[in-house]
Amino acid sequence: MSDTAARLPLLAVVFDFDGVLVDSGEFHRYTWSLAHKRVFGRELPDYETTELLGAASREIARHIASLSGAPERGDELYHTRLEVFHDCPRTPELAPGAREFIAYLTGAEIPYAVVSNAPSVYVQTTCRRLSLRPMFALGLEELAGKPKPDKYPYQRAAELLGFTEEQYSRVLVVEDSPTGARAGIAAGMPVLGLSRRRAAVGLREAGVRWIVRDLAEFLSALHLGPSSGSSTESAQFDGFPGFR
Repeated sequence: MSDTAARLPLLAVVFDFDGVLVDSGEFHRYTWSLAHKRVFGRELPDYETTELLGAASREIARHIASLSGAPERGDELYHTRLEVFHDCPRTPELAPGAREFIAYLTGAEIPYAVVSNAPSVYVQTTCRRLSLRPMFALGLEELAGKPKPDKYPYQRAAELLGFTEEQYSRVLVVEDSPTGARAGIAAGMPVLGLSRRRAAVGLREAGVRWIVRDLAEFLSALHLGPSSGSSTESAQFDGFPGFR
């Protein structure tokens, strides 16, 4: 990103969903467990969630089905989980700072959107239940078979927001996984990394320059919290696209 672009106002923010706007670890384990019982008739096997951070839901389904000794049933497990989403009474909680940051963007008239490798029904239903109102929320089914780390999801989001490629350096991506970070960087967009769910080293290795624990820490670092009227960026965000 050029120094000139860094001094220009931020045009929009595109958020990843899980771990960025919502704390969904327990919710996902619950829904995978219900789907697994329907398909295999037994408890969900233990699996390492950090290894699958940012992975597309179909990939996770195949992985779980493999652990259960039937990799060929991955698609069945995936579709069964979609059915679970329709009746699930639970909803993930908002992540720290998410509500406050969205309130800031709304007040500053900076549009925001959501792009996730998770199923569309889950992303869109959760946004509605939590009263999040992005310009749009793209889930796995809207990604043309090219989920993150492909650059397509973020390029598509920028196009839907009405921006040209020359403006991508002013569209901020917020991610918490190396998979998603690589997608944003490949699309030519600045990426803010959130490290609360795993060590920051993976984000740095993916090429992320600006890393904070969560959105609450980000607001504090930029003095954008509800108690501050300042929009001065701290030194750790030198070169970051500007806020209005």
